[in-house]
Amino acid sequence: MNIDKHTLALVGYPISHSLSPLFQNEALQLLNLDYHYQSISIEPNIFLTEFPSLLSNKIAGMNITMPYKKAVIPFLDQISDHSILTGSVNTIYRFDHCYYGTSTDGIGFFKSLFYKFPLFNPHTITILGCGGAARSILAASLAYPVKELFVFQRKGKHWDSCSTFIENLRLLFPPTTTIHLLPWNDEASLEGAIKKSSLLVNCTNIGFSDSKSPLSNPHFLHPDLHVYDIIYKDNQNCQETTFIQQSRLAGCTVQTGIGMLLFQGAESFQLFTGKKMPIHQLSTLNPHQL
Repeated sequence: MNIDKHTLALVGYPISHSLSPLFQNEALQLLNLDYHYQSISIEPNIFLTEFPSLLSNKIAGMNITMPYKKAVIPFLDQISDHSILTGSVNTIYRFDHCYYGTSTDGIGFFKSLFYKFPLFNPHTITILGCGGAARSILAASLAYPVKELFVFQRKGKHWDSCSTFIENLRLLFPPTTTIHLLPWNDEASLEGAIKKSSLLVNCTNIGFSDSKSPLSNPHFLHPDLHVYDIIYKDNQNCQETTFIQQSRLAGCTVQTGIGMLLFQGAESFQLFTGKKMPIHQLSTLNPHQL
């Protein structure tokens, strides 16, 4: 594999489904920039040996996806305050011979949300899952007048770290914002949270490779709810997750992860190249198609 200072890459496992190389390379070509963007799939059992070699080969920058958004942090020279808070990095870029890490997931999420619904009011948000993308979205919500946040997470090995993150997040929000961390199987609380919410976000991978839904009871959904599933499937064939299909049937407005993919990628692109991504000129993934 040819890796050098002109290489940009998506690193994760599995990543063969990703549309990132298509629109990133098109943007690079539109601006006549001397970079190429590729996918680098690293299996978990060889990550600790393979990932450092990318840095030693002076790779220009990387987008990081599951399951490595936390695992890359010890290899970096510095990470942003956002990534310190969330414990998650999805973008690595070079500056002054050092590698910096940050996350563009949260800002990409909200830019895609307000691109499609400029007047949307995220007054009450329910988040399913508390992984890297969820934490980035929660941290980015600091910029908006959110009154109440509900986070549902399975009680298991990640519960304590989620609890610590939520406690740290509470310190940053104004006292008028209430944040709840609740167990995934608390159906009564989940129903109550969704009924109160204007925004419901699936930040789990449930439905990515099967027809499952993260919501056990679709009757919790209501027409005043906007549902955002950060998972995306084949955009050309318009495949949707079961969760999105349930939400449409309930009369909710919906978005898939295609929008978040594009807008977080545009933020990363600017960190990599110093140039704004010409997103409205893209043919492979244009915001008008979202």
